[in-house]
Amino acid sequence: MEGYVEAFATVEVEHEKRDDAILTIYDDGREIDRVVFSEFRSIGDMYNFLVEKGLARIEPELEEAIMAVRYAEKRAEEEKDRIEKEGFIERRRKDHEIRIARGEVIE
Repeated sequence: MEGYVEAFATVEVEHEKRDDAILTIYDDGREIDRVVFSEFRSIGDMYNFLVEKGLARIEPELEEAIMAVRYAEKRAEEEKDRIEKEGFIERRRKDHEIRIARGEVIE
């Protein structure tokens, strides 16, 4: 559901590790509602909820830009994770080779 919420004005999503994301709705800077994302069965349910609250959608061009940024951020995070994993594997391989050279490891 990430990215869809940002298509509405005055909506923020809070997310803490190990907690479900919380949809927070503001009106003129004043919080008017909070909903746990897991309460929505689908994106359609979430969308209908936001429309029922009377929230205005932002301009389509801005929505597309937000979605593109979210996608790029997600891809960058995935790439970072991949690089970190490869680095870890490479360090383990080098450590293993050093231990073999020292005679500490029997293959």
